[in-house]
Amino acid sequence: MNASPRPELPESAVTVTSVTKHYGVTQALAGVDIAFRRGAITAVVGANGSGKTTLLKVIAGLLRPTSGRVQEPDGRELHGLTSAQESGVVLVPQEPTLAGHLSAWQNVSLGRPEAARGPFVNDRAARDLAARRISGLLPPDVLERTTSSLSKSSRQLVQLAAAMAKEPLVLMLDEPTALMTDPVVVQAALAAHAHKDDRPPAPALGPDRVEFLAVMAAAAGA
Repeated sequence: MNASPRPELPESAVTVTSVTKHYGVTQALAGVDIAFRRGAITAVVGANGSGKTTLLKVIAGLLRPTSGRVQEPDGRELHGLTSAQESGVVLVPQEPTLAGHLSAWQNVSLGRPEAARGPFVNDRAARDLAARRISGLLPPDVLERTTSSLSKSSRQLVQLAAAMAKEPLVLMLDEPTALMTDPVVVQAALAAHAHKDDRPPAPALGPDRVEFLAVMAAAAGA
């Protein structure tokens, strides 16, 4: 029996059209137009205060634009955080936003349906999920530690693992190496995630260090 051919995927994962953002009289974004292609690394580069983080937060649904649109591939407009997450758009912020009283495995598996048994957490499935996502980023013994006991760099890697556990279509990193001691670890994890099947994410990067850009570009075959 012949398998049905897969439908051809749209080239763009997310499209930003004429987006502006004002804070009172201050204009943070002025008519931004950009399309994030599937499987591509898109670097958002600029000086401090130029609107990089604002743009990523608008795409992630954390901020509402003053005008303009953020659209899915089928043309539907994104409205807020829930809409963005349902569309596979995930932002890893510069500062970790983990639940400090929970363990690393709990943070990574939090809210994932494959880690649940009805309304309850399936501890074994949740630990297995977290172990797979943290593999290559942090030592296995980190899984049982509360995230408040970890260094900022380690907490950021746990946050990255939690983001990848959501199987994002668009994975956005806001200055991902600002807290990292080894940005190559992040590059390796993203490269492995991007090639795990034929639907790679399109990471949108708001980077702070040039060496991270170079490593990511090399990993993407640029």
